[in-house]
Amino acid sequence: MTSSHGPWTPPQDPYASAPIGPYSPQPVTGPPAKKPSFWMTGKGAATAIAIGVLGLGLPIMIFAAIGVAGQRNAAEAMQVEIAECRFDGTTAQLATVKLRVTNRGDEARGATVSLVFRDASGARVDTDTAIVKTIPAGDTAVHEELTSLDSPAGPGGSCEVADVQ
Repeated sequence: MTSSHGPWTPPQDPYASAPIGPYSPQPVTGPPAKKPSFWMTGKGAATAIAIGVLGLGLPIMIFAAIGVAGQRNAAEAMQVEIAECRFDGTTAQLATVKLRVTNRGDEARGATVSLVFRDASGARVDTDTAIVKTIPAGDTAVHEELTSLDSPAGPGGSCEVADVQ
């Protein structure tokens, strides 16, 4: 193609004809590499984990131990006795347990009572949990629990308190 200025020529690369010598372009290099921070190394990560476990885990374990001790003390304040244990029905698969619960503590509280039902031979037939309403400090309440047993207890069966919380 021709124009009024003469034949077309491709543009020239200005760097293609640059002189070679002390001022020729050199590869670009950045600043010297930085040493990684301590926290980015394996030892730093292990230290961070140890601080996290001791910083968070230890207080949690302490509060859990205090909570368990508090629950144990509160449960010890509740005295539970079986006032009556009766098996009803022709197959003795219904059990009625009458509990006498005394709050010996200094605060009103309820109780969760775990019960075990046994047949005449002493084998465990079933378990149940009784939730006793709040009892004022120093008072006694009677709680009756009716349970349908998984297996018949038969004559001579028994009821017992397994745990109080």
